[in-house]
Amino acid sequence: MDFLRVLVDRQGDRGPARHRCGARLCLFLLQDDFFTILSYDASMVLLEKLRAQQKRILRWYTAHQRDLPWRRTKDPYAILVSEIMLQQTQVDRVVPKYEAWMAAFPSARILGDATPAAVLRAWSGLGYNRRALFLQRAARKIANEGWPKTVEDMC
Repeated sequence: MDFLRVLVDRQGDRGPARHRCGARLCLFLLQDDFFTILSYDASMVLLEKLRAQQKRILRWYTAHQRDLPWRRTKDPYAILVSEIMLQQTQVDRVVPKYEAWMAAFPSARILGDATPAAVLRAWSGLGYNRRALFLQRAARKIANEGWPKTVEDMC
């Protein structure tokens, strides 16, 4: 296999990164404080191995996935709620709170119009209460301005 190893300092990012070198795709892998630049042919072999691993993971997920309420919706508000609740909180604790939350605040407008006290009562038991208040702030913005269309719109 044709490759070049280049010493990098310990401050560098870890993990695989893709880069264009000339007209050929190369992969950079940082291992033991060395970058390995794989040739095009070696990159293709590695990419095939990655694709095979991806297929194995997806097959496992299909066979073992849990039935979670936020996986049964395409509603961006419901998905946002689940993402915020799941930060540093176990899934088993989130499921009943999520279902109660969605019953109490089924839309961004309803959450935005709720009092902070009502929001915090509904959030009780999930910890990190500021997440609930940030979620309410986001819901108000969504209710008033709509969902962002670009990354810049999120700021």
